[in-house]
Amino acid sequence: MNRNMTRAFVTRAFVTRAFVTRALLGALLLTATTVPAAAADDFPTIIELYTSQGCSACPPADAYLMELVARQMDENFVVLGFHVDIWDYLGWADTFSDPKMTERQRGYMQAMNLRSVYTPQMVIGGRHDVVGADREAVERILAAGPAGDLPAPERVWFELQEDGMYLNVSEGDFDGVADVWLITFGAAREVEILRGENAGAAIVYGNVVEGIEWLGAWTGKHVDFALDQFAYGGADHGVGCVAVVQIAGQGPILAALQIPIRDPAP
Repeated sequence: MNRNMTRAFVTRAFVTRAFVTRALLGALLLTATTVPAAAADDFPTIIELYTSQGCSACPPADAYLMELVARQMDENFVVLGFHVDIWDYLGWADTFSDPKMTERQRGYMQAMNLRSVYTPQMVIGGRHDVVGADREAVERILAAGPAGDLPAPERVWFELQEDGMYLNVSEGDFDGVADVWLITFGAAREVEILRGENAGAAIVYGNVVEGIEWLGAWTGKHVDFALDQFAYGGADHGVGCVAVVQIAGQGPILAALQIPIRDPAP
């Protein structure tokens, strides 16, 4: 779909949300204790793909995302699939779409002075806007490495305390305001699309974002955030979790730390 094409947004009347269960929280606690703190030189690059099952131009970008997922551990980036609802009126409502994902994409549109939202769109590091299927452009940005000119916390880490799990963001040379997000995402899953522009296709989607929660602000001083509850989309086969520190107003991403979450043994 043309990135400059303006179309009406459709917001679902109701989006089901659930809080993390005790069992899943237990898995988070057990897993996070094995993840070392990430220092500024080790923060992974965050790659966000904004996509839709109802977008005929998106399948090549969705396939590319799956390739990036296979590379992310070795190359120190985290790939996130944000499914937006902007094309749900075209005959097929994306089964993973959420107005919160659309809201995040619109935030980038405003921050980057784009004419409109579009799919497929990749946002790399919160500062690069790329057509999601443009492999050459994406690979060029990834090859250049993370920006070294941004202020960042010295460390980010998860800490198990007596009253629960906390996300810690250390002090850093920063005098602005940054948002701290906790994003959960599911494993790969295949969807058979029955109607719309991709009718008849069976597409595999990876790292589908299940929930995104604002934890609070970081202003350059050490701060911690309790993780006793966070929004969770409900995937029952294991998810991942990444904390993101991002300049307020959908600006560049300053820091990130990923932990995998696996379902606890029955």
